[in-house]
Amino acid sequence: AAAAGVLGRAGDTLTANEFPPAWDGPLGGLTPDLLAGFFAVETWDPLAGAVATDAMTPAAPTASLLTLLHLSRAPAGPVVEWAGLADWLWEHHPGFSSVIPTEHQKTRGTAWVEALVAGVFEPLGVVERAGGGVRLTARGRYLINGESTPPEPAAFPHTLLVQPNAEILAYRQGLTPSLIATLSKFAEWTVVGPACTLLLTETRVYRGLETGLTVAEILHPLQKFGSRAVPPAVEDLVRRWGSKRERVSVYASATLVEFPTPADLDAAIQRGVCAIRLTDRIGLTADGRDPDYASLRLIGNRDYEARPQPCVRVADDGVTWTIDAALADLLLDSELARMADPVPDDVPGARRVRASAEKLRAAAERGMTREELDQWFVVRSGHPAPPAALLFAFGPRTANASSSRDVIVRFASAELTDGVWQWPGTRELLAERIGPAAVVVTDEQFETLKSRLIEIGVDVIAK
Repeated sequence: AAAAGVLGRAGDTLTANEFPPAWDGPLGGLTPDLLAGFFAVETWDPLAGAVATDAMTPAAPTASLLTLLHLSRAPAGPVVEWAGLADWLWEHHPGFSSVIPTEHQKTRGTAWVEALVAGVFEPLGVVERAGGGVRLTARGRYLINGESTPPEPAAFPHTLLVQPNAEILAYRQGLTPSLIATLSKFAEWTVVGPACTLLLTETRVYRGLETGLTVAEILHPLQKFGSRAVPPAVEDLVRRWGSKRERVSVYASATLVEFPTPADLDAAIQRGVCAIRLTDRIGLTADGRDPDYASLRLIGNRDYEARPQPCVRVADDGVTWTIDAALADLLLDSELARMADPVPDDVPGARRVRASAEKLRAAAERGMTREELDQWFVVRSGHPAPPAALLFAFGPRTANASSSRDVIVRFASAELTDGVWQWPGTRELLAERIGPAAVVVTDEQFETLKSRLIEIGVDVIAK
């Protein structure tokens, strides 16, 4: 491709050239240029790969050309056997035998010829393998012998399939350079193969809009080259993503007004105190300036850019958290939304949330660690995460709880318990020690323990 001018080299970097400027047909349209460029490549060998010119006499350019010329002399239809093609090169090319590795000398370079065909000529569409040999295709006979122009390959004008989940299937036969370039502006390539897969995401669509595309220009190729109509849900998704970009407003400075409840913000918007809703409780005026303070009862004023500070108080149950509105910052609401839900019908003037097992479990599945959860609670409440929150987040990811029928044996003193725990005759029967003077023994081992204690003069009284 570099030799043909399709790619440009700058050191170890390859860049795509606009070549030819007006070409935008199927990728097979570059076959003549790529085939001609291949014969100028002297540092490649079908068996060895890239080679240094001083380490091996380059034979690929001339041997490749002779291979095509020999195939062009054969009548159309019958194949030329691999061994016969290699023998002919061996006899007629003066340097062919010297570049064939020792292990392939016996077959006179048959593997070399097969690798050349499979690596270059067959992908370019000038030869085809059939049976035990190879022959020129109609395109190959046209390029080498100047025979009649081969029929154009089948066109695939509808090569895209947009699915309701915003995934795009693109069949490679119908892709053209301009379509590839256009799709790359607003969709992410996830799978490249005979059937390629792309994904529409908000970030990629926004990137496409930044390149100068409009929402209509993003939807146009999906509709033009699609085998089916774009699903309404996907079209609506792209339009909503595009409208978000169009509604971006920049304020050099702004005063945010935070209300205790969403209902208070709704009332302020209805009265015209605030015009824009940033979150369910935070709003600002249309121009970002100070609101009419005469219409508000201010209970605090703080710097939203200050570092986070403790503003969450955890109740004894571990799952109910009270928010100190005077110390909270802008990020707190978004952080709490990933872990807890507001307490319904809360007492007036108090902001409380309750930990959600579903949300904490989902956060852990997305990669949140115990250390991160602990750190959040240390910053926000001054204490590590409560056990109930750890249970919600990481309990499902640990071993399941087990149950068994056990017997608790309580002794008269800790010293007596120490002796029972130390003596091998009884220690092997005990499951665990649960206190200074209490041990656990399984139901099956209880009678054995009881008899051994009686042997040493310790009676066990059942209750």
